[in-house]
Amino acid sequence: MDRRMKWIPLLVLVAIGCGSDPVTPPVRQVIVPPSPEITPQPTPTAAYQLVPYQAPTPEPERTSRPDVTTRPGRVYFDFSLGSDGLSDVRLDGNDYPWLYAGNWFVAGGQLNHVDLRPQPNLSFRRYSGLAFGENGALPPRYRASVTLTFGGSYDAPNAYPPTGDQGVPFYYLDPTHYVELLIKPNLFEVWECDGGQPEKSGGWRRLYGEELVTGKGDSRTLGATVDVAAGKIQVYLDGAMKATVSSPLITPGYHSFALRAAGNSLAFDNLLIESL
Repeated sequence: MDRRMKWIPLLVLVAIGCGSDPVTPPVRQVIVPPSPEITPQPTPTAAYQLVPYQAPTPEPERTSRPDVTTRPGRVYFDFSLGSDGLSDVRLDGNDYPWLYAGNWFVAGGQLNHVDLRPQPNLSFRRYSGLAFGENGALPPRYRASVTLTFGGSYDAPNAYPPTGDQGVPFYYLDPTHYVELLIKPNLFEVWECDGGQPEKSGGWRRLYGEELVTGKGDSRTLGATVDVAAGKIQVYLDGAMKATVSSPLITPGYHSFALRAAGNSLAFDNLLIESL
């Protein structure tokens, strides 16, 4: 047989296949898993771009314990840990009919006094810690500041509503001898108490005064720089220096600092005392 005859059937089969409809293969669905989320990484910093390290400024230590201070000769009360280091002046042996314990308590990080009553009534809390000397003694030169928030007072003329007659003795000897910065509803004043007592005119002398409206709920920051050798006090209100006053009470010897309440409602905070 001629060798070419062997290719004829094969050609026929190929021709038949070419004339048939093509069969479409099934489509396979390919599931591609989602790419994991990639967090961009910071570009490495070249050596020549490095910034010299600077240590963070340390926060001041906030404590109400008078023997733990941020540096020698400094004590700070934020009252978050209580009011240790402040004591009732009646424990010093003082006994007057108008001197009472008061309702002092720590709440909300503040030292509060809430005891609305008619005058005459005064209550004191004296600094008695050991940061500067025995039994709350302060150095010859020091500064102090404290913030007061006014809650209200007894509704009577001599109680000075709505904020009361609120004084802070920045130089304190005893309940009848001190120099205080005073807030009234319409005044800011500095008074010398030299034997003075509530509702008695003798023993009181005003050293400074200016008009200032303070309402219920307002806050005031009182401050003073005391120089015992010079017998003078620089007086500050809300951070501004207001006056320099003199008093014969301010003499070398034992002296301290006190907070005072007069039958009213108020809160003390951020009490700072430091030597100069």
